Amino acid sequence: MLQKVKMNLAMSIIGCSAILVLIGPSQVVAETGYTPPPMAFDAQENISAALPGIWNSSYRYNATGGTVSVKGKTQYMPNGRYYFLGQMTVSLESTGNPVDILFNVDGMGEWKVTGTTLTAKILDLQSHPLTMTKSNGERVDLQNLEQVSGLKLPRIESMIPPGTTQQYDIVSFNNDHMRLRTNDPFGHGFDFDVSKEQTAN
Repeated sequence: MLQKVKMNLAMSIIGCSAILVLIGPSQVVAETGYTPPPMAFDAQENISAALPGIWNSSYRYNATGGTVSVKGKTQYMPNGRYYFLGQMTVSLESTGNPVDILFNVDGMGEWKVTGTTLTAKILDLQSHPLTMTKSNGERVDLQNLEQVSGLKLPRIESMIPPGTTQQYDIVSFNNDHMRLRTNDPFGHGFDFDVSKEQTAN
């Protein structure tokens, strides 16, 4: 079964690789028809100044063979770098026996705002498979399974070369919340919300 899961996981990662560049947001809102108020002419300057900080994320989208869920924190630095730490779950539904594969993920890259477009470029990404949960609730320790079987599950970074970029339309923005718009691997647009952590004074 592991070999079949390995093949399907590779296809799912290939399908979702582009959207993982920014890995970061609070809930997918699939094409809501929401019309945000127009941004001020100095939106680029305002967003660039307000973006630095830690933003919490939790969202889900369709990918080849199933769905991908991401949850974590993205820290945008004033110097144009960003860092991500979180988890990703790849839910495979085309194996005949649905499974959820959980990864720890950390990465870093560069960000910039041009007009109302946020561009993220990945410089480094590391993923670590943790568990595989079967449809009957059985949970498998993947780190132990890889050691015992000698098989290596595909890593996300093997499908995303350094320098890969992704663009996001900034639909709305304030100091503690933003809504971004992008496409899933099938070209379907969706919006997602990102919430900024409040810092203690």
